[in-house]
Amino acid sequence: MERTEYQETYPNYCKSCQGWGAFKSPYGRSEGCKECITKRRCPRCGENAVNKMDTCGKCGWYWDDNNRGLPGSNVI
Repeated sequence: MERTEYQETYPNYCKSCQGWGAFKSPYGRSEGCKECITKRRCPRCGENAVNKMDTCGKCGWYWDDNNRGLPGSNVI
């Protein structure tokens, strides 16, 4: 999926983490985004649909998907 297509398909994606759900910490591991994932909101579609397994029941976002965030972003 191209960047523009992602933005059109998921207009409510988290602008803070760019849809990834995390940020790379200075220590090399990722930290959950405080604007979405810690509030159980989906980083991609913005719905309150993220469950305990870190998957979204609405759009299919899941933590281990390498293509879960905005293409071309360098957040994680």
